Amino acid sequence: MEKEDLVIPYSHHYAKRSRRAIEPLGESRDEIWVMREMAKRLGLREEWLYEDPWEAVEKALEGALDGGHPRDLASNLLRLRSKPREEYQTPTGKIEFYSKMAEEKGLSPLPAQLPLKSGRGEFILLNSALPQYTHT
Repeated sequence: MEKEDLVIPYSHHYAKRSRRAIEPLGESRDEIWVMREMAKRLGLREEWLYEDPWEAVEKALEGALDGGHPRDLASNLLRLRSKPREEYQTPTGKIEFYSKMAEEKGLSPLPAQLPLKSGRGEFILLNSALPQYTHT
């Protein structure tokens, strides 16, 4: 209710910008504010961390919408382009457990679990979500 958002539902292919209904109450903050504050306090300087969120949405959705541009989401319901569900975006068109594309780029053709490392007094931030729900 208190923030601007982009709504991309699980049940259909239409996207829309959702306007806030009220101004934030009390000391409530949205997740973008929280993550930026964490980045500032950690001394992180990467530009993308401080990019305008709607400019980031426009970049991310460039070419992904039928009949409009990402900036049109403010006033229109737009359909997301999609590929056939039975067609994977791999050279063979199938699920590949061994990636020849990765291998050709000098990367590991198989997925690898990297070890989690934390030093004394450091923590690992975990966040997760269930696919049946929308989380922030």
